[in-house]
Amino acid sequence: MSVLLPVIFGAFSCWLSKRLFAKWFNPLFIYSVSWTIFIFLYEVRLIRYIQIQNEAWVVIIFSFLSFLLGIITFFSFKYFSTSSQTNRTKPGFSFNERKIIIALYIFSFIGLIVALQHWMVLINKFGSIATVFLRANLIYKMRVEGDIQGTIPYLNSFSYAAVFLGGIYTAIKGKITLTAILPLLIVIVQDMASVGRAGIFMAFILFTLSFFFTRHYYSEYNLSKKLNKINISIALFIIIAIFLVSTTVIKNVRGSIEKFKASTSELNELERSYFISPSLYLYFSSNIGVLSKYLEKGGEDKMIGENTFQPLYNLLSKINIVDHPGFYPKGYFIPMWTNSATYLRDIHEDFGYMGIFLVPFILGLLNTYLWFKFFSTGSIISFIFLVYSTMIVAFSTFYMVTRAAVFILSLIILLISANSLVVKNKELNI
Repeated sequence: MSVLLPVIFGAFSCWLSKRLFAKWFNPLFIYSVSWTIFIFLYEVRLIRYIQIQNEAWVVIIFSFLSFLLGIITFFSFKYFSTSSQTNRTKPGFSFNERKIIIALYIFSFIGLIVALQHWMVLINKFGSIATVFLRANLIYKMRVEGDIQGTIPYLNSFSYAAVFLGGIYTAIKGKITLTAILPLLIVIVQDMASVGRAGIFMAFILFTLSFFFTRHYYSEYNLSKKLNKINISIALFIIIAIFLVSTTVIKNVRGSIEKFKASTSELNELERSYFISPSLYLYFSSNIGVLSKYLEKGGEDKMIGENTFQPLYNLLSKINIVDHPGFYPKGYFIPMWTNSATYLRDIHEDFGYMGIFLVPFILGLLNTYLWFKFFSTGSIISFIFLVYSTMIVAFSTFYMVTRAAVFILSLIILLISANSLVVKNKELNI
């Protein structure tokens, strides 16, 4: 495939998303940009990847069209439904800044306690902080194999709920503050203990989505005058810088492999680069190759919904109703071993080829419904579900993010506390 085709198709999809949603930052835009980047980077072939099989291209294109069909289905319903054509002139709610700050600090404090306890377990095992960093590669292997015992499970989900609130608070203030980025820093401390980067990436996406959707909402109803574009740009620059520095530090401490036999000379020149490295290129390009190899090998046998509803299966396995599902998917050689294969492998394993159509269709329909539900009724519950359903879209090039316990648990935490964080329409001075 020519490298220009995904760029042209992606650009058209982004233009279409703006026409449909009236704002650039929307679920279709996020889906289009993320998949365009992955396909483009794969086809550039700075690593001599395998050729993508026709079956994989059909699955990728068909799933995108299904996602788009879900969006268009809602727009068609909205067009023909007279009840949905009522325009709102007043917001449904405004965030209570004081309560946002209180919840943010409480959630952050719980997350910090969990992070520090994790570090104490490692220090007790290895003797010192310096030794923990020196043995980072071993700790990473132990974490993958489930050999690190004694850490507090699940409560780190409070950190992600706090990150969500940090994005809201940044949009309200119109600038970056230490209060807003505190949860992100705590997630970084947590992931440094486990020598992982996935949690930081999830926190970065969650912060970005809650920030932009809050900003859309406040600008829609003129609830804030603090939307200075320069301050917003500075805030985003700082957040991106924090993300890049933290993930790069973890990568260097862990000792990622930066030289691949199948690398081109152009990619090998980046071997000593601090930020842009061969392993980063592999991380943001290889997944569709793994998907192709997975489909070529005929797939794998899984329980129905095992990936999509993995937290539920994990719970059921604790009471011996089902076998415990594997934490990490099988790897494939493309021509190096890697295992991430986009959310399409997860839903194919869970539901077969019917899932390749139904899940993206439902996801497109649901995201569009929540988008208009949020902006037309001002529902805080719709806002939370919109952010989290869009996270599934943002992670679609990696895996089905619902398999992460922190995704589900942080969502539950926010839903429970939702109504205490806002001022309702009748209480607003408008």
